[in-house]
Amino acid sequence: MKALTFLRLTAQAAIASIAITASANETNHVLRIEGKVLSGNPLEGASVTVLQDGAAFNRLEKGLAQFQMDLPLGHEYRLQFEVPGTIAKESVFNTRLPRSTEAKKDFLFHFQVSLLAQPVDGEQHYSGPVGMIAFNPADNDFGYEHLRDA
Repeated sequence: MKALTFLRLTAQAAIASIAITASANETNHVLRIEGKVLSGNPLEGASVTVLQDGAAFNRLEKGLAQFQMDLPLGHEYRLQFEVPGTIAKESVFNTRLPRSTEAKKDFLFHFQVSLLAQPVDGEQHYSGPVGMIAFNPADNDFGYEHLRDA
């Protein structure tokens, strides 16, 4: 009985060690995003709200014409872009790497978000995120996938 308990605890410790190693590998590196918010409206009052795994992570309210931010690997981020008088947009940044991929460096992703003016005949909104940024193993880098239009 003691030998079985020892083997069970040893196996659990080994599994935990593997999980911690994978997580630690991701958290040692970041996805640096360099972005621009484009709008026909002035950027006064504009904001980018960032959620990490559903919880508040960061909020930018200045310098949105060109900004940068480091997103630690191993999480899902939702960036919500808002400018008064425009149709807000949301993008998802999935910074989780496949188990077979070891992060040996930080990654860089450039992007821009264009926010269109709200129509005069009624407010519009997107039914969900307009894009997904995720790791592409074929390129060994992050890439963009367009999800929807207004």
